[in-house]
Amino acid sequence: MKHCIYCGHELNDNMLFCESCGKPQQPPVTQQQPQYQQPVYQQVAAGAQQGIPQPQYQQPVYQQPSMPQQPPKSKKKLLAILIPVILVIIIATVLAIVFWPKDDEKASSKKSSKVDVLEVSETEDEVSSKEDEETKEVDFPDITYSYLSYVPEVKVSATPIKTIYPRQYNRLDSIIVVDASSVHGDTNVRVYVEIPGFTQAYTQTLTLGKEVTTLFIKPSLVNGSLGLTSAKNSQMNFKVENLDTGKLIREDTFSVKLMSEHDIDNYDPQWGESSMDAYMSFLTPEDDCIDVVSRTAVDEMTALSKGKYDAFAGYQYHSAEATYYQILAVQCAISDLGVKYDAGGYSNSDSTLNLQSVKLPKDVLSTKGGLCVETSLLMASTLMNEGMHCFLVFPPGHCQVAVETDTDSGEYFLVETTLLPVTDKNINKIITGLNGDEWQEYITNYQGSGQSCYLVDCSLANQLGFQNIAN
Repeated sequence: MKHCIYCGHELNDNMLFCESCGKPQQPPVTQQQPQYQQPVYQQVAAGAQQGIPQPQYQQPVYQQPSMPQQPPKSKKKLLAILIPVILVIIIATVLAIVFWPKDDEKASSKKSSKVDVLEVSETEDEVSSKEDEETKEVDFPDITYSYLSYVPEVKVSATPIKTIYPRQYNRLDSIIVVDASSVHGDTNVRVYVEIPGFTQAYTQTLTLGKEVTTLFIKPSLVNGSLGLTSAKNSQMNFKVENLDTGKLIREDTFSVKLMSEHDIDNYDPQWGESSMDAYMSFLTPEDDCIDVVSRTAVDEMTALSKGKYDAFAGYQYHSAEATYYQILAVQCAISDLGVKYDAGGYSNSDSTLNLQSVKLPKDVLSTKGGLCVETSLLMASTLMNEGMHCFLVFPPGHCQVAVETDTDSGEYFLVETTLLPVTDKNINKIITGLNGDEWQEYITNYQGSGQSCYLVDCSLANQLGFQNIAN
């Protein structure tokens, strides 16, 4: 037995370290410093020969002290292990106290575990179905776009006419002007317009967009007689229907005054002054009454020409003389049918309304009388029926007829239609032949008054929209 040289603890003889203090039992070895050896130099004799070896330097030798082996530190290792273990236990205990679930959480956990057990027993199809349902039930945030909620809105404005002159209806561009548009999307609509008893029903289907669409609407007249022997108040029915929803967008009834079929308005809004063109709407060359005049004129022409011309054939004779006898025969035929000139003054003095009531050719024959413009319309209608070219000549306060002598001749006869009845005293005054200079003077300086005549080319009636309407 031996004892620790440091603490005196009893040790076995073969123990190199003390169990108590852990120190080695061998005395510390004193580290020896290396000893420096002075190199030995040999003296070389003077005059020594070269090649004699020189003294050599020897490196000093150092001895490394040997370190004793360290015994295992058993106590230190034990402490190093115990301390971390204790710390881990303490931390685990704290975490358990903080995060340990409460009773309701335990119940929820148990319930969840039961559901899990049930889900395990479900088939794959059922699980897949539930997953789809869970996906569908996901609540996504509601996103709305204001423009998607807009409903197309149709805007309509209508401007109807207030007064209609039946004889001038064909000249009208429209009886109602409609402006319509659809905001926030296109809309399919149907427009309906009608004046019952006067026009046929008008319908038009169209698609409205954001751009304004303007409609100039003029329905066709009803077939047959209008029966407008006098003016009357009527109504215009107007409506716009939404074809997409089936609902009415707008429905209105506008008051409109229908003038008599004998009334005309001489005012021309295009030129801002009175115009005689409207009288062309009273030309009726295709009327049955004109055939009556023509047949009567054949007998008169045969008698007047002493058998030279026995047919009422217009320009087929290609002779100014034949045209002369045909004009004269028509005037005599009108006289034979009992028509007399109405001496009532031709008046257009109403400068604000420019209204005139005019008889149709058939009315002139039936009433056996007419004003200058009315007898002129009867004469012109009869000659036009045979293809002759006629003008209505309007000197101040009067009306006459000019008839071309032959096709494209450029020469005209002036016809005074008011010489009724025809007598031996006035028969030679009915027709006057004028040359170019005389016509120029007559038209531009009527009877030296300095006033001009207004000329209406009857051949332009259809082109200008003055077609005769049904009576």
